[in-house]
Amino acid sequence: MQIYLRSELFDSARKDQLTPTLVENDAILQHLATSIELALCEQMANSALFVDPIARALANRISAISACSKPWQVRVAGLAEHQLKRLRDFVDTNLESEIRLESMASACGLSTKSFIRIFKASTGKSPYQYVIAARIERAKRLIEEEQEGLAEVALRCGFSHQEHLTRVFRRLTGQTPGQYRRNVN
Repeated sequence: MQIYLRSELFDSARKDQLTPTLVENDAILQHLATSIELALCEQMANSALFVDPIARALANRISAISACSKPWQVRVAGLAEHQLKRLRDFVDTNLESEIRLESMASACGLSTKSFIRIFKASTGKSPYQYVIAARIERAKRLIEEEQEGLAEVALRCGFSHQEHLTRVFRRLTGQTPGQYRRNVN
């Protein structure tokens, strides 16, 4: 969809300061554009009364984005709160098994390519780093709460074996699971 906005919708003082910015998945712009599309598709009587304030809101949003961006910067909007919650629930539910990138993207309703970029912008981590961190957090809880063997903890957290858990646990926490267990108790 392409929407052409009249130049008088933009604040004349800031019009010269608008910078070309590519914006991906800005939820506010998307909702405003969808509202205009619906009004035009339904051929609403007096649609100008409905569309003009939305067009002004679009111009204000573009100005706000432009004020925060460097010229020709690509801004990647992050995951919405409901997408992050769905993803957290998905990862927590599936920690014991292999978690594929495609499945994580699907849980958020995104393509794999978009998901990787947007996820990194939201969390500062890659999806792989996020899953490993979640597995280590679960391992910590299991070590603290239960007296299971470390091999069982490793399997319940999605690691292939105890040595894999130990290697990753040491890298992320600076200590082995055995040392962690002794320090907790």
